[in-house]
Amino acid sequence: MTASPLAQKATDAFNAPICETDPEIAELLDSELGRQRSGLEMIASENFVPRAVLQCQGSVLTNKYPGRFYHAEAYGVNPETFRTDPEIIRQRTLDGAKILAERLLADDVKANGISVLTGGTDVHLVMVDLRNSEMDGQQGEDLLAACGITINRNTVPFDPRPASVASGLRIGTSALATRGFGPKEYEEVADIIGTALAAGSSADVTALKARVDKLAEDFPLYPDLDQIH
Repeated sequence: MTASPLAQKATDAFNAPICETDPEIAELLDSELGRQRSGLEMIASENFVPRAVLQCQGSVLTNKYPGRFYHAEAYGVNPETFRTDPEIIRQRTLDGAKILAERLLADDVKANGISVLTGGTDVHLVMVDLRNSEMDGQQGEDLLAACGITINRNTVPFDPRPASVASGLRIGTSALATRGFGPKEYEEVADIIGTALAAGSSADVTALKARVDKLAEDFPLYPDLDQIH
């Protein structure tokens, strides 16, 4: 007994690769892999997983529902110091974040009305304060994106701007550490960001993007991973 044409079609679709079943999604996946490889990911809450985790996420374990759920807790900041309570959290000091904070406290950045919230950092991220700058958070995010650096705008305590625009930039260093960056590379990244923010709309985006491209080339991401097929 032969299978009906409908059954054959369903079976073919079930076993077909994504480039055949949904070419548009396959193209988006390829594009996202290219974006992550060619730029510098500095969103503080994001990181790169090992290739083994990518393989696990695409394994037959996907066919099972999860057995454990987690309860998330949030914490606030002191309204006078804008600092978190060290008794509540523990997060580690990263050299890269301190190098970035130091660069963003330089005179050329200050001249554009930009500062670092709390005057520095002792965790894995730096909060840039734009309240006294003509540049808002969205503009800062877009400027760094044009340079090949992905960060996100973020409200600061008692922010005068709406959350959709915000007066802060949240810049993390964890993903660059995973990629293999050391003090020398963090100094280069910090100078790229500092130079861009100090210049604002007058920044030489082409030159800054070329420096980002060099860093991405020197520290390849998933070099043996094939594109989505």
